[in-house]
Amino acid sequence: MGGRFPSGSEANFNWPGQRNAESSHYTYAHWPTSVPVMNSGSEIGERINTGARMCLLLPATHPVRRAYEIYAGGNNRMSWDQTAALYAVRGLSDYWTSQPGGRTTVNPDGSNSWAALPDANQTYLQESKPPADMAKIIEALMIGKLPALPPVTIPAKIEAEQYSEMNGVQLQGCSEGTLNVCNIDDPNDWMDYSLVVPESGRYTVDVRVASENTDFSLDLLSSTGVKLTTVAVGTTGGWQSWVTKTSEPFALPKGTRTLRVVSTGGKWNLNWLEIKRVGPPAAHSPAAPDPPADAP
Repeated sequence: MGGRFPSGSEANFNWPGQRNAESSHYTYAHWPTSVPVMNSGSEIGERINTGARMCLLLPATHPVRRAYEIYAGGNNRMSWDQTAALYAVRGLSDYWTSQPGGRTTVNPDGSNSWAALPDANQTYLQESKPPADMAKIIEALMIGKLPALPPVTIPAKIEAEQYSEMNGVQLQGCSEGTLNVCNIDDPNDWMDYSLVVPESGRYTVDVRVASENTDFSLDLLSSTGVKLTTVAVGTTGGWQSWVTKTSEPFALPKGTRTLRVVSTGGKWNLNWLEIKRVGPPAAHSPAAPDPPADAP
């Protein structure tokens, strides 16, 4: 693992004071042309963030959790080494594609460039699966299936990282403490939150959100996919510039439920949501249809 592709500069090739640039330049200049090379550039692992979710869910004595706590403070870490090891064991699979043959040149300063040459047998990995999907795969290989979080009895404030399931998002350290959900940038991105609703009624949700430069909106969906409400938000001025927005009241029936937060446009981050009961069910307006409760 090293370099950036098709061209760029990266620490494994140019770490100051370690003669990395000199040795990398020599190695690539003298590499036998008969020996194939698959390069895994830093761009492959840097968008695949692993660790924070494991630190949230694993027992305090788990060795993988402790490794991330000691090295990364319990936060996510880019997955350079894991992706290189994964390719070495499983090959391209459906995780990556590869650039057709060519040759890598490492310059004396450690920067690298790529030249396509039909008869050459060097190549480099290219991203295929979304980073969030790759993070799930890598974490499962490191520790197996993560334990599930118990449902939250509402009213309650729920940290964004306490989702029961998600699609397309990742976690990062938050300026307000703990973590926030990030990379919410596609209409297919969502987070599920498992709830215990002790009594039917009308509820609102406060969402703590941030966006650097785009207006955005999010939908709240019931367990059956029924849209409960939409929250529209303007740009907040930064990825860690947080504002709180409150939804319109909506109905929830008693029981164990799933609340899905769905991106409907824009790019944004989520720090927490707070669910409040604001009154009994409205007359002649039953709670949103849902399957029977999972628990009494």
